Amino acid sequence: MSEVVFMLLMPVFFARLGVKWMLLVGMGAWVLRYVLFALAAPSTIFWMIILGILLHGICYDFFFVTGQIYVDKKSTPEIRGQAQGMLVLVTYGLGMLIGARWQATSTTAS
Repeated sequence: MSEVVFMLLMPVFFARLGVKWMLLVGMGAWVLRYVLFALAAPSTIFWMIILGILLHGICYDFFFVTGQIYVDKKSTPEIRGQAQGMLVLVTYGLGMLIGARWQATSTTAS
């Protein structure tokens, strides 16, 4: 639910913060989210877990969606797909690339 709320609020934040600050807020929210989870886990501190879950909307929307919108605006139509693919590789990491390659080879081998 928090992701839906922040997706609807993104235009307001874009106008006030701009792309760079939205990305920084998104990265900071990821750090805060995992710190909350790490601190809450040993003692099962419920409010920290809930707050960490609620931060998902800011984390995802302010970092991943903002990055996708920025790349979409800055790239030409000819290279837009390649630019988005590069963004996914950079933001999601090589693990997804390796997993996708492994899945593709295991599917064709069957």
